[in-house]
Amino acid sequence: IQVFFMMRHSDRNEKKLKEKLYSVSDPKSKEYGQHLDMEELKDLVPIPEAAVNTVLGFLKSHGISEPNVVKVNHNRDIIRVHIPIKTAERMFQTKIGLYGSEAPPSKFIYRAYEQYSLPKSIANLLYVVGDLANFPDLSQTNRDQAVSVGGNWENECELTSCTGLITPNVLKSRYNVPESKEVKGNSMAVAEFQGQYFDHQDIHKFSSSCHVNVTVDREVGGNREGAGIESLLDIEYIKAISPEISLSVVYADQYSLLAWVNRISNDKSPDWVHSVSYGNDENQQVSDDYIQAVNIQLMKAGIRGLSILFASGDQGVCGREGCGFFRKRFKPDFPAGSPYVTSVGGTDFSSNEIG
Repeated sequence: IQVFFMMRHSDRNEKKLKEKLYSVSDPKSKEYGQHLDMEELKDLVPIPEAAVNTVLGFLKSHGISEPNVVKVNHNRDIIRVHIPIKTAERMFQTKIGLYGSEAPPSKFIYRAYEQYSLPKSIANLLYVVGDLANFPDLSQTNRDQAVSVGGNWENECELTSCTGLITPNVLKSRYNVPESKEVKGNSMAVAEFQGQYFDHQDIHKFSSSCHVNVTVDREVGGNREGAGIESLLDIEYIKAISPEISLSVVYADQYSLLAWVNRISNDKSPDWVHSVSYGNDENQQVSDDYIQAVNIQLMKAGIRGLSILFASGDQGVCGREGCGFFRKRFKPDFPAGSPYVTSVGGTDFSSNEIG
């Protein structure tokens, strides 16, 4: 099982992170745009080396110390560990089972099905041990069938089946998107999970039909040729709107926010804009400490100058849990509800015209 020991920052350093993020992000600040590099960020709020060594010593006491199974990230605030199941059960004083999804794509993961615990001396150094008890969200919106919205706008794509649908030119016109320009060093990325691969043939067909230039410039995490509806939607539309900007596709088999932020934290040449169309209800997160651990990493990404965009969710204000019957409540999404990312929702046209 792969887990993440998320090292805890002091309250003082959490406040320091937030203040630095706002100062480099606020146009009225004297520090606006003065983002930090990896070394400067590491030195801004360092994790005490004694704390890191204490956790590493705890792992070593359970026979876990090999460099290929224990990885400390650049900021030394995330320790990624691969642990044999029996060892993990002893270490966390819990029971771990193998779980699979009934809905395709079929995935199997190990998770604790009993409460886990740690010695107090270790627990006090951590926010959470991530991906030990929490499950990824496997639900996917069915977007296999395009449904015409009856738009009266011009169809610039060659396929008649695109008539009345939201094509790249419709978005450019509706939101007054100017022509993008190539800027040295500019880049963007989309994150894909859970079997959402992309198909080069589909990308080529979309490009030639709608007269856009969609290419994937960098693959991170690998790809298998396959028509993943979610991934192709992400890739084809972000690139169609900004064809001159380099695009990376970051893939992982499991939806894990911690694995994703860990990868970003170690990237010496990160993409400057990250678009992620995944998430679930804030109330469905494993704990408040888990949310804070993610927020800390999102703040650090912002201090480096990265812009993080998360989808606001497909279920509207009621979220995946629903608003309830007797006491109706809106359910915020996470990470879209985090104050350290940009939440992106959809727009319904009020008429059949672009407007």
